Amino acid sequence: MDKRDGQVSWKILFDGKFMQKHTAYKSLADFLASGGFEIGELEEIVRLDKERLDRFIAQGAGFESWEDMLSEALGDYFERTFGFYDI
Repeated sequence: MDKRDGQVSWKILFDGKFMQKHTAYKSLADFLASGGFEIGELEEIVRLDKERLDRFIAQGAGFESWEDMLSEALGDYFERTFGFYDI
């Protein structure tokens, strides 16, 4: 976590353990690249075709949408980091 601005790297949110639990890939970048999506920073995901991304995530990760996958990753991060998840 970047203590200066409260941001968490997507590589920490979507760490290898999370990705291997939910996909056949070790990283979010590899997972997305397998679907033809290329991002350098997590913020770039908002520029992607949402419907296509959601379909890909549903097929490859079992979540209904990008938002669901992100929510799960955030929950795992809070649990690992602070010992709780209740948002």
